[in-house]
Amino acid sequence: MAEGGDTGGADPARAARLYRRACGMSMAASCARLGTLYETGRGVAADTRQALDFYRMACDAELAAGCAAFGRLLESGAAGAIDASSAARHYRRACDAGDASGCAALGRAMARKGSSLGDAKQATWLLRKACEGGDRSGCVDLAVRLERGEGGPADAVAAVRLLEQSCEAGQARGCGHLARMLDRGRGADRDQDRAARLRERACDGGAADSCAELARLWAASDQADAMAARIAGWLRQACEGGLWSGCDELGARYERGHGVQSDAPRAIGLYRRACAGGEASGCTHLGAMLEAASRTAVERAKALSLIHISEP
Repeated sequence: MAEGGDTGGADPARAARLYRRACGMSMAASCARLGTLYETGRGVAADTRQALDFYRMACDAELAAGCAAFGRLLESGAAGAIDASSAARHYRRACDAGDASGCAALGRAMARKGSSLGDAKQATWLLRKACEGGDRSGCVDLAVRLERGEGGPADAVAAVRLLEQSCEAGQARGCGHLARMLDRGRGADRDQDRAARLRERACDGGAADSCAELARLWAASDQADAMAARIAGWLRQACEGGLWSGCDELGARYERGHGVQSDAPRAIGLYRRACAGGEASGCTHLGAMLEAASRTAVERAKALSLIHISEP
């Protein structure tokens, strides 16, 4: 295939042209693939509105995966206004047609606090259906609900079993949740050494919350100074993964020069990023730095200019 590479090498631009041609001939799978290319910007200029249109065409042609992808963009608001109710309808359509990711997405939507889409039992049932259908992310969410007893009886042993399977299948979140359970001895014997290894695996796999946990655990240990540079690295991974508290904590390290070279502009940029993401302490720290830098009119002007710096 031109997209994945053949004897002539990968050519996503050519793949996009071929998918467009096939989509015009009512090939639903090609419409969905073209939507993915527009969403990711491979072979075409990234355009979430176009992605939404092609996912809609795939869904209208009864491709379950197209309905799930269409719902995902509607729910995220990536292609316009958030439309949670329409997203849920398309998730249900995908799920009813056998798409496990649609079942998982609908289950997660139902499980959210304040959701009017369904009750806790329905959410857990959908996540179980997704997991049994091969959606490993759904298995992680199901395990979390089993541990907490949400939508059914609590079963920590079953939760650990699901997390073990999900972690081995490459689900970083599964590794992170399993680490937390082993730390507490929930559903299995307490094993803090293995929990630490799993937490690093989760962080390396992109689980931002596990990166932050690593940083905080080491920061509270008697090796905090020796590990300062690695702690800053984990916080950077957490921040880059969208965990705004990680940006705030990394900003504090740049402000103090702890594990990194002291850099006030970068600290301000990180606090600004945390604040914009909704982390209240980031707003407080940003305000304090700007206040300290604003004792004269010249310093105030400089401080206000620094607020536009963001972490690369």
